[in-house]
This record gives sequence, C-alpha cells and structure tokens, in this order.
Amino acid sequence: MRATVLNGPGDVSLETVDDPTLTGPDGVIVRTSRTAICGSDLHLYHGVMGAPGVRLGHEFVGEIVEAGPDVRRFRVGDRVLVSGVVGCGRCDGCRSGDPVRCTGGGPRVLGTNVELPGGQAELAAVPAADASLHHVPDGITDDAAVLLTDVLPTGYWGARNADVGPGDTVVVMGRDGNKLQVLAEAASQ
Repeated sequence: MRATVLNGPGDVSLETVDDPTLTGPDGVIVRTSRTAICGSDLHLYHGVMGAPGVRLGHEFVGEIVEAGPDVRRFRVGDRVLVSGVVGCGRCDGCRSGDPVRCTGGGPRVLGTNVELPGGQAELAAVPAADASLHHVPDGITDDAAVLLTDVLPTGYWGARNADVGPGDTVVVMGRDGNKLQVLAEAASQ
C-alpha cells in the first residue's frame, strides 16, 4: 500500500509499505477515504518531534475493512471517524470517551511515532476500536466528517475554555513570520 512517510526534517515522501495488521483483538483496519494535515504533522516535518520512518496522519475517516473478534460497536463496512488520540480502551478515561485521560498505557497519537502508523495511507490499523472510533452518520460526507477529527473540535475546545458564547466577538491570531504584525496593523485601522 502507499503511505506518507517522514524521512527526516523537511523530507516527506509517498512510499510503498507493508499493509497494516490488526493491533490486537480489539483493533480494526480502516481503508482511508479522507485525511487532513494538522499542526502536529508540521511539527514532525520541521523536526520538532518524531523520527524517520513515521507514517504520518492522525486526522482521517474511512471504512472498516477488517475487525478483531473483540470489537463490539463496529463491523466491516462501517464508515468511521478515527480519533487521533487513542488509549487502551479499557480504563475509566477511555470508557468515558476521553482517551487523553487513559491510565492503561496511553494516551498515544496515531501517526506521530513508528509504533503507531497514521492515516495518511491507504490503510491504517486502529487499536481499541470501540473507544477510538465514531460512526459517520448517513448524510455526512467524508469531506465534512474529516473536519470533525481534529480541526473543528480543537476550535470548539478553545472557544469553550475561553467561555465564548453566541454573539461574542473574538479575535483569532496566528503567527507566520511577519503576518502577525500585518494582522495587528490591519486591525488597528
């Protein structure tokens, strides 16, 4: 299969790699239909984190093509959104839907290390499927669903933590070289 592989800082290529295998009886294999690029991928690309050989991508949606015998909530053929952060699937944090609080060996992020290849590939192995996947409802396109993997939840989390409500006025700033200065100048005019 083909996958996006980090070879080192500033060096990413599309390579032919072995197909993934189930991570365990609670895992699935997902055929990726849509994937996104995140700031975390850019950290890897710029050499801030990661190592050569990482198969990138923790924001993706697709269809289950294989499921382990312990997977209960999903079956082959289901369209799913993959949570980029995965846990053990068994501890209180994972069972409550918050794998960031995993106390059973997690949390781990798909596509940020060689042990857990990501979804910028034709296929991806996802551990702890019952806790790491979400069904994509009928009527939601894959293009829309991929926005729910990390992009929109990150903004929602930020707005919720900043206590932003309907009708509030906010400023969103980013930094890219001198563009921050340009934004500030434009705002003052």
